[in-house]
Amino acid sequence: MEEESLAMQAKRLIEEEYPYLDGVEDLADRIAVSKCHLIRLFTREFGISPGQYLIKVRINAARQYLLEREHSVEMIAGLVGFSNGNYFCKVFRRLNGISPGEFRRTHPSESTKGSIPGEDESYV
Repeated sequence: MEEESLAMQAKRLIEEEYPYLDGVEDLADRIAVSKCHLIRLFTREFGISPGQYLIKVRINAARQYLLEREHSVEMIAGLVGFSNGNYFCKVFRRLNGISPGEFRRTHPSESTKGSIPGEDESYV
């Protein structure tokens, strides 16, 4: 069996641990490589930097939480790994063209339990 590439290990770790990662440096430490080496390998393999992918996974997870309507925007920011609600709203708006509140108002409530954050990559 072929050993999993470092880039694939990083991708899997992002998808499983995105709320708890403190950025690319933390990710690199967890798989025991330098930040620069990780960025180079990840970008070569996936065409996106690990930092951009981490944000993408977090925003996709946030979209699911927003549709469930069980948590405030501020709480969702924390649940998906953003340090504060203002930064989360800024990133969400930049990637989606609308604020989290507008997203919630313009999308019908859906039951999305069981979906995997980051799996539908067409949003970002």
